[in-house]
Amino acid sequence: MATSYAQPSEKGKAVVAQFEKLKAIRSPLDREYRECYEYTKPTLGAGFGEGTDDDGISNAQNTKAKQSRLLDSTATDSVRMLASSVLSSLTPPNTLWFDLADGSRLDDDLDQDSKEWLKTAAKRLHTLIHSSNYDNEAMTFVKHEIIAGIVGMYVELKNDRLRFEVWPLNHLYVQETLNLGYIDTVYRQFFYTVQEAVLEFGLNALPQKMRECYEQNQHDTKMHRFVVGIRPRIKNGKQATGSTARNLPWESIWVSGCGTVVRESGFHEMPVIVPRWQTIPDTDYARGPVFDALPDIKSLNKVTESYLLNMDMHVAGMWKVKDDGTVNPNTIKFGPRRIIPVNNMEDIQPLSAGGDINFAVNQIEALRSNIKQMLLSNKLSFEKAIQTATEVQTRNNQVRQILGPIFARMQSEFLTHLVERCFGLAVRANLFQPIPDGLAGREFEIDYRSPLARSQKMQEVEQADEFVTRIQSISQLKPEVLDLLNFDATARTYAEQLGIDPSMLNDEGTVKKIRKQRQDAQQAAAQAEQQAMQAQQQAQAPQQPGLLE
Repeated sequence: MATSYAQPSEKGKAVVAQFEKLKAIRSPLDREYRECYEYTKPTLGAGFGEGTDDDGISNAQNTKAKQSRLLDSTATDSVRMLASSVLSSLTPPNTLWFDLADGSRLDDDLDQDSKEWLKTAAKRLHTLIHSSNYDNEAMTFVKHEIIAGIVGMYVELKNDRLRFEVWPLNHLYVQETLNLGYIDTVYRQFFYTVQEAVLEFGLNALPQKMRECYEQNQHDTKMHRFVVGIRPRIKNGKQATGSTARNLPWESIWVSGCGTVVRESGFHEMPVIVPRWQTIPDTDYARGPVFDALPDIKSLNKVTESYLLNMDMHVAGMWKVKDDGTVNPNTIKFGPRRIIPVNNMEDIQPLSAGGDINFAVNQIEALRSNIKQMLLSNKLSFEKAIQTATEVQTRNNQVRQILGPIFARMQSEFLTHLVERCFGLAVRANLFQPIPDGLAGREFEIDYRSPLARSQKMQEVEQADEFVTRIQSISQLKPEVLDLLNFDATARTYAEQLGIDPSMLNDEGTVKKIRKQRQDAQQAAAQAEQQAMQAQQQAQAPQQPGLLE
């Protein structure tokens, strides 16, 4: 009986063809991406744009050679510092950096059960994210974002635990097809051994050659290429909105290198989140801050190379030797505790090294300063351990102004999609308590409470402080001006802008009840005082003498 094998299909061939097309479109940009990695973090750019499909060992050897040519670590350290600052400002693991709110902006209409559910769900989701491998992957993710300006983060749920995986740009190609302001289509190539492919897709899904290879030697180490395409599922000119695997809004197609479809499924949300640092006009790609600093980084590496050569001459010294038949300049070796026979004491003399090493030192410091400025490390680092309150406020204002635009794009293209994807996965896996009836049919929105989000709100707090201070000054001349100020609304606005937990504030009903009790107590105390005064007055009144008969 003949064995049937999975055969290449038109759909599979189309996926491979589209991948190759996107690869060719981005090819002119690969050189600059490769240079950005080579001069900062060669390890992260392993195999990038080399035109080969080497394995991990070969890539590690190649990156080791590139690392040895990197003579100054200023750019590498600046990337690390900027990545740490961005990550700690956006998604700190020890702080709840987002809240869930009613998207209809009618929070006052929500019952207490709905408010408690939203609060509990936000805390639960935060725990799910940071109890996974997110923090490990996020640091690498942000470094790629800073170096290349674009990177993917794949999000899935396995065994009721979130799992994150960085998809770097070396084998990732993207498109923005729905024109919604974010990347919605990704193609990526993977390499599996036949054993890994069988475990991932099953033996029956593989093409004939791979099945035969597996039957001959299932431990064969040869790598086989696969391509995955994740893109919007378009039906009748619109994106699908179904709930089954073949009708979900995003479709996922895995194909082998020859065009055999080995897996086809779908997703409710875009599973690969691809933020961009600064988009390149008329393309779907972006550049990171390293690209802007690359000329100075390359110049610093070149100047440092010359400086090290000059330093070697200053340390070891240079000599001039007379070729008089006694001293052979081709074999003579200078060093400590050596005796060199010469015919004349003038035959060997020291030679001063040319060049100005102080000039090189000044140039190196200037280039380092430029690189730190371009990569913001000079703005984000503490110049001294102890600072005054004014210095701290000034530095926070600088950080807010620097990272504010970065936060805006990262929020729209990364954080929002990250929370929506994780929330959707958790809801479908029943990892939350049942949604109360008061939230049925409502849309949720994300209220960011990260350190950077709160820092941005501090500008509004400072403006409110200035306004209240001015009102107080005017009230000393005209007390009636205080009637303009709604103190309850002012206090609640302060609490919101400072990120205070709403549970610390009483609701309107409780406030009215407390004030009514206080008013009643004051009235009762006033009445008791009045009655006491009347009794005292009666006791002190002189007795009227009786009329004599």
